[in-house]
Amino acid sequence: MSLRQSPAWLDGLLEAVWLVDEASLLILHANQAAQRLAGQPLAAMVGQSVLYLAATPQDQAFWGEPAEVVAQGIHSHTSLLRADGALVPVERRVTRVPRSAEEGGETQFMVTMLDRSAQDATERELETLLSELRATLDSAADGMLVCGLDGKVRAFNQRLAQLWSIPRERLVQRDDAAVYAHMASQVVDARMYADRLAAIAREPMQESTDILELRGGTVLEMRTVPQFSHGRPVGRVYSYRDITRQTEIQASLRLAARVFESSLDAIFIADSQHRILRMNPGCERLVGPSAAAFEGC
Repeated sequence: MSLRQSPAWLDGLLEAVWLVDEASLLILHANQAAQRLAGQPLAAMVGQSVLYLAATPQDQAFWGEPAEVVAQGIHSHTSLLRADGALVPVERRVTRVPRSAEEGGETQFMVTMLDRSAQDATERELETLLSELRATLDSAADGMLVCGLDGKVRAFNQRLAQLWSIPRERLVQRDDAAVYAHMASQVVDARMYADRLAAIAREPMQESTDILELRGGTVLEMRTVPQFSHGRPVGRVYSYRDITRQTEIQASLRLAARVFESSLDAIFIADSQHRILRMNPGCERLVGPSAAAFEGC
């Protein structure tokens, strides 16, 4: 096939363009953008089969369809084989266009391609960042819930499901209303919980910490902070920490303190060096007015 100069209008396009013979599927013309994309001069591409450069299984399947199917065209993502052997991701569109009288009339295929290399690299980077974010959320000891200002759930971790006993099917279905309803049903004082959430929703900039007691006996510390984007609040992050054990220890200490203070028996507390640190009222009554002098001795 003889080499012909590309039509002037082709070189004015930003997209890479091939004009392909409808019967033989040979490349008739290519613009400068196509030469840069393929890494080949016009002379090397003209006369080649479109299947040589569009070498993916998707392309093989498309160009192998009956003529009437190919004539309907296609718009999809595929890859182009460069001269150096690299596959370049492209957004490809195939359409049937008229052929000039000088070229024999009838019709031909116009294949337009946009290089997606930069876009694909950005998408891969975003996928990596999202994967790292998910791993970070799932490794957190606290239950995490991220939602928009409209209340729509954006992210959560598995610890949240564990603390709140959220059924897996509700998480899979991503039914936000059902998840919120389940969480509300787990709180002992549901009215207080609803009032606190409403108050928080009215103040997008507010940070707060609350203690929640669940029906199963678990005590959670709920901390919430606003989520910002470009200096403006766009959502809210809730973290839930299981403080059941700490609460039990504190309750035991308070009980022990009450027993220490109210016991009729004389009780004193000493350190490892046998120095008296504290006496209860019973011990002070037994020792008498000089009781204070024994502390620290």
